[in-house]
Amino acid sequence: MSAQIILYQDSGAWGIPSTCPKCTALQTLLRFADVTYAVSPGDASPSMTEQNELPVLRVASDKEDVVVPGLESCVEALSSVGYDAYGGLTPAQIAETKAFSCLILDRLDLVRQYEWYLADNNFNRCTSKVRYQSASLPVRYVLTRLERHEIRKRLNVTPWIQRGQIYQVAKECLEVLSTRLGERRKYFYGDTPRLLDALVFGEIVAQLYAPVPHGRLRQMILEYPNLLKFVENIRQTYFSNGMDEMQHFEKNNQSNQTSPIRTAYEAAVQRTKQVFSSKKETSPIEEARKARNRNFIIAAATSFLIFLLLGNDVEVQVSE
Repeated sequence: MSAQIILYQDSGAWGIPSTCPKCTALQTLLRFADVTYAVSPGDASPSMTEQNELPVLRVASDKEDVVVPGLESCVEALSSVGYDAYGGLTPAQIAETKAFSCLILDRLDLVRQYEWYLADNNFNRCTSKVRYQSASLPVRYVLTRLERHEIRKRLNVTPWIQRGQIYQVAKECLEVLSTRLGERRKYFYGDTPRLLDALVFGEIVAQLYAPVPHGRLRQMILEYPNLLKFVENIRQTYFSNGMDEMQHFEKNNQSNQTSPIRTAYEAAVQRTKQVFSSKKETSPIEEARKARNRNFIIAAATSFLIFLLLGNDVEVQVSE
């Protein structure tokens, strides 16, 4: 008796399976497990579950139909189809995996959100164009702005972000991951990929592919050749076949000799250099401050004009 597995996630873009690193990580785990699964067409909404989070995994069999939200619960659900994401690891290695998971999801991913949502240029020219693609234009506009608002609130109460340590924290995370991986390891724990490998792949591949104009985090990742080699190995091994966004990107790549992932991030780096050479980079916080000032000036000017037009005590003289 085989179970039917359906993955609900954010749709893919930029040549990656999903714009959500957690969703990409789960799809990578499914490929590690070599199980047959289907991806629900269109964008899934976090609001489809009480936990308000993606990805969502549905495991349907003759006996039961289980729907689980969130990456951690989805990983546990995979045990029902015989896949153990921690298989063969010692208790100490499992504890280490969970610690690294927190490092990736609670630190490195917040840096990604900071760049994708708080920087006006990144959000307007990149992020907002791929979010909620299956929704109509007015709905997509509203949903992306609401999502940005919620992310801004969450980041505004993160102490190390408010202290201006965001890229320092990102550097520390990448340094730790690079050191743990080493130069000779194929995966983090030997020759068999597991949960940590999927998490790192999902997070880093999103940064390499996303063509954000201000991609400082991408520039930092490029300084770690072993992480780039690690990501490329998983891409070639587990995403070379199958009808997904990554294969579509590979088929349309003009050069068969050049790695698609290398082509993607080299093009993104070139775009970043052009932006930096033409305009001084400002932080998302500085951009937000300037936007508030512009809005205040516009509101003040508008109020003054209304007062001039409607006020009874104002006399306007026109000289000949």
